[in-house]
Amino acid sequence: EPAMVMVAIAKGRPIMPLISESHRFGLCQLAKSDKLLLRKFAGKLEPNEDPFLGLDILDNGPQSPPLLANTMSYLDLEVACHMDVEGDHDLFVGRVHKAACKGGDPHVHIRDDGFHY
Repeated sequence: EPAMVMVAIAKGRPIMPLISESHRFGLCQLAKSDKLLLRKFAGKLEPNEDPFLGLDILDNGPQSPPLLANTMSYLDLEVACHMDVEGDHDLFVGRVHKAACKGGDPHVHIRDDGFHY
């Protein structure tokens, strides 16, 4: 207690300074059938591209990170710890502030091995 989640984010990703400055981040679980959102977030973004432009965003208050309204579930997290470790990713541990789950069949991406997706 409280519930916590850890994520690894590649160094140099545009989201890194936003999380570091706001001390908040969100995770959304996409449905397996939502091919449009899967394609949108599967690739790299162009510099200065707003990934949420044109999408419905939940209004969870001024401190909340952007959370997609039409997803299976979401976690609104407050950064409890940021670890800049040697390697190509940083680790963020988030304390669950809010959460919701609508249910459904989730999209799950599993790597074949440690070197290929």
